[in-house]
Amino acid sequence: MNGPGTAHAGLCLSCDYRLLNLPPTTTRCPECGHPFDPTNPATMNMGQPLPGWVVWALGPIRWPIRLLTAGAAAMALWSARLPGADFSLGRRRTLVLLAAVAAVWLAWPLLRLLVARRFRWRTWQITGRDHAGFTATRLLAPLLLVLAVAAVAARYPLRLSFRFSRAAMAKLVEEAETTKAQINPRRVGLYRAAHVQTVPGGVKFTVEDADASYRAGFAYLPSVNPATATWHTYHYLGQGWWSWREEG
Repeated sequence: MNGPGTAHAGLCLSCDYRLLNLPPTTTRCPECGHPFDPTNPATMNMGQPLPGWVVWALGPIRWPIRLLTAGAAAMALWSARLPGADFSLGRRRTLVLLAAVAAVWLAWPLLRLLVARRFRWRTWQITGRDHAGFTATRLLAPLLLVLAVAAVAARYPLRLSFRFSRAAMAKLVEEAETTKAQINPRRVGLYRAAHVQTVPGGVKFTVEDADASYRAGFAYLPSVNPATATWHTYHYLGQGWWSWREEG
């Protein structure tokens, strides 16, 4: 390799300073003091300079990224527990959100590899030397996101939340059928029930009330045969229970 005073000198591994036209005895970067060996290419970056924001964007996965990813997945799963999300549009939005975040995680290492090769950087110079930890984190996040997509597609958030809340819902139905009086909004398991009303064959209430033109909730209609029902805005959950959505 040519010495540090030649035009082929590398860059500082720490601050990207071009180690050019330095005294032959120099073994530390004049900019940041990082050590290097002018006869050993492995102690320098022999590629082209990269803007600081590129190194930051492609670098080690930091805790804010992990937090945002976990938050996006948690919000999507929490929203998927609602009966309104059980219908095509709501489920599609949740699936698109989770799939988009997973795609970013999967595309990130490929983009990093392409940039490293294009500018002749070593991958560890961007990601850091903790290869095992980096690889585990990189693979774990998209795997969890893919599992979340599968859970939403199979309606598990709604099914599990409904199963957890069903006992409280049954008490609400019993009270509505017994008292025939107006029931104030209340928590029933993981939901907030409102607009409780008796209907032919059972009881119906909302658990979503975002605006005047949108409502969704549950209905207990034990006398309705799900095999013959042709309702497009109702989904059967079992044991006489239905999820429903209405749009005005």
